[in-house]
Amino acid sequence: MKIGLVSEKFIDGEILNNLFIIEKRLKENIDCDLLLFGEAFLHGFDALSWEYKKDIEIAITSDSNEIQKIQQLAKENSTAVGFGYFEQDNNDPPNIYCSYAIIDKNGKLIFNYRRMSKGWKEFTKTCDKYKEENKITIGEIEGKKFLCFICGDLWDDNILNNAKLITKKHNCDFIIWPNCLDYSIEQWKTEINDYAQRVKNIKPPTLLINSHSETANGGVAVFKNGKTLSQLKMGKIDILTTKI
Repeated sequence: MKIGLVSEKFIDGEILNNLFIIEKRLKENIDCDLLLFGEAFLHGFDALSWEYKKDIEIAITSDSNEIQKIQQLAKENSTAVGFGYFEQDNNDPPNIYCSYAIIDKNGKLIFNYRRMSKGWKEFTKTCDKYKEENKITIGEIEGKKFLCFICGDLWDDNILNNAKLITKKHNCDFIIWPNCLDYSIEQWKTEINDYAQRVKNIKPPTLLINSHSETANGGVAVFKNGKTLSQLKMGKIDILTTKI
């Protein structure tokens, strides 16, 4: 299975622009089985205001027109795709989540993970409608099992320990780790080692994806056994491919 880790630039609050980038990459990389974008890529990580009345107009449902458009693109290009977005659920009034969706090559939404750690939001400003979900779900695509964790999730010791146990028990093939990191290019040259060490006891390879933005410099990497097996250095807009 060939996976493309996409280090691309999003624009905060410009969902149509970011959707165009996803479309462009799907059309250009039809030899990949799965393309993975970073945390909140569809909206841009700083798209929310932390005012609920405004943000509920920004967050989208998992069956929204925007998600359906990506489903159509995945099917047209026979390529699966994963991306982060701000999700609203069907509650009345809706809750808002930092989520990560995966659509298979047939255009079916097969996976929708909601971040477990609270670092995605300005929690001193938000109301209780900005939520996390305490649930780890095993996904499967092209016969490969995977888990997904968003950014700070794997810096939580309880979540990390559960990840170790689940990957071992269910013989998972890879971990998806979308991030939004704002390290400088120089900082990342040393910080990347901390990330590799953090997931060293997770058996399968961990795929880290970071986007470009006004404050972030991109960068993707594949970690295993405490080492960086491959990486696309910060500062470059490109795709790193890896085989699972």
